[in-house]
Amino acid sequence: MPAKPRAGTRRKVLKERPAERYRTAGLEVTAQPVVEIQIRVAGADAVRLVALAALRGVTPEEVVRRALADFFEHATKETDSTDWEALSLSAFSEGWDNPEDAVYDRWREAYGVGAR
Repeated sequence: MPAKPRAGTRRKVLKERPAERYRTAGLEVTAQPVVEIQIRVAGADAVRLVALAALRGVTPEEVVRRALADFFEHATKETDSTDWEALSLSAFSEGWDNPEDAVYDRWREAYGVGAR
């Protein structure tokens, strides 16, 4: 028995066509070629969505479609761990080496401890 959709959400296949096979991110997937999903966006998120759509001259639906396309593009890219490592080290050094924390670098002077 299929799971019931949550309140406020609906999912339907636009055209009843046979499922197609797709190959993505090294996986073979069988899926319906078109799926329509209705989402509810409220409050500040709704205001931001409408404002972004107006700035871009597109509909809010187009903003969501593009965001989903960007998500899929980035989610399926393989990222080299050394890139992440370099990025994290760069961010760490920016936070570590700054004038406000320089006083902590001189702890030996502050506590009268000689160098080894």
